[in-house]
This record gives sequence, structure tokens and C-alpha cells, in this order.
Amino acid sequence: MTGWTVIVPVKGGARAKSRLPDTVRGAPRAALAIAFGADTLASVVAAPGVDRVLVVPGVSDLGPEHLGRSASEVQVIRQPAGTGLNRAVAHAAALVTGPVAVVLGDLPSLRPEDLGEVLEEAALHSRGVVGDAEGEGSTVLTASVGRLPASFGPSSLKRHLRAGCADLDASIRVRADVDTEADVERALTLGVGPHTAAALGVMSAVSSV
Repeated sequence: MTGWTVIVPVKGGARAKSRLPDTVRGAPRAALAIAFGADTLASVVAAPGVDRVLVVPGVSDLGPEHLGRSASEVQVIRQPAGTGLNRAVAHAAALVTGPVAVVLGDLPSLRPEDLGEVLEEAALHSRGVVGDAEGEGSTVLTASVGRLPASFGPSSLKRHLRAGCADLDASIRVRADVDTEADVERALTLGVGPHTAAALGVMSAVSSV
């Protein structure tokens, strides 16, 4: 099997992470959304088995200055104005030949090896999904062959499983998306990437969990 193309939807601006307060530990919500996306992207780019990375920016303010070395290793896909997440993912996936995965851009604790392990298992299934820590949403969706059945949103895990996706095993760092203040604290316990750490004014660290 050829290497994976990974689509990373990221969102910034005033509408990003609306369940967070305006500031968290003094960091503006919009700045945190950008930091989450930058750390997620850096880990995706460095993950084993990933050949190509497509960024679907939405209304993000994520720019080259936030990506560091990742900036030269990703392709930005501009979707039609007003496109929701699932249509944006479908638009990007239509440009892909071969195995494709979606990794949502709010996983600041993600490590490259975490994603590499998920993709290794995903290669054994035509479709796969990683549920979030609450067991309701989805953080990663994969299709080693065929169409990517994107149905993100509330209770998406059930929809993806009903669509025939295998329930993929994954580290808590792959499942720990950030939507609330409690999620931020969990991410800090697990360890976050340098962009999120800088935004929150803490030391960057990685858990062994």
C-alpha cells in the first residue's frame, strides 16, 4: 500500500472553539485554536507512513509563521465559501488517490508515533475511525480504499461505525481533542506541543501515557 494522504481541517478566527471562554489562562480563544492546529499539523507531518498533508483552513488565521518546518510540507486546499466541515473534507478527499485519512486539527497532545500506530492499524481495514475521549465524536477517520465516509459533528462516532468503519485503537493523545476548559487541562496533563505551550505560557511536555 502506498503512503497516506492526511487531511487536516483547522479553524481559527472568532468562531473557532466557541465552547471555550474568550480567554484561557490569559490566552485568547482564537490564538489557542491556531496553536492547536499548528501542533497537530507538526505531528501529522512527522508521522510515519504519511506521504502528503492537505490543510483545509476554513476561516483559520493559521499561516506559515505558525507551522515552522511544516510550512513547506503541506498543501493548503481552499474550499468554496460557506462550506461546512464534511463538505470541505469531501472536497479535499476528491483530490486524493490512494489511502486517505482525516485528522481534526485540535489535538495539541498528538505525537507523530501516536498517529503512525493508528495508520498502521487502519491499513488493515477499508475504513476506520478513532473516537474522542468522551466516546461521542471522532478525531481521526481513515479509508485505505474507497470513499472516505465523512460525517463529523455531534455523535459522529456512531454514524461512522454504522457506515462500516472499524473502531481503531489509539492512545489517549489521539482522542484528546479540545473543546472545553477541562479539555485544555487534560491536554496539559498529557503534554502539549510547543505552539500550545507558548500560547498558554507553560513548558512544552510529553506524557508517557
